[in-house]
Amino acid sequence: MLMMREEDLKKVTGGTIDEFEELLKACASSNPALAEAAAASAHIPMANLLSAGLIEEWLESEFKIRAVIDLGVGGTGILAEHNRYVDKRNGKQLSQAEVLKRVMAL
Repeated sequence: MLMMREEDLKKVTGGTIDEFEELLKACASSNPALAEAAAASAHIPMANLLSAGLIEEWLESEFKIRAVIDLGVGGTGILAEHNRYVDKRNGKQLSQAEVLKRVMAL
């Protein structure tokens, strides 16, 4: 298991991992079963990559949003790039806030 010092963990939190957790919380209100399945491994490096894939698939099928959730090397947040979201209907890039708004409106 990958272990990180607390001060290193603070450097990588915020950004993509926090955004992923926001999506999980939003998902819980509209799709509790999926949220439960994804949350089971959401905080375990490597396993959380599977959870991110579940959320990406859900956003695409339910909201027509193509999502690329980058949790970094092995799901640790290290070297993660910004998450990207695109509305498949019009090709417009979406912000995290816009995605959350759509999810919460369901």
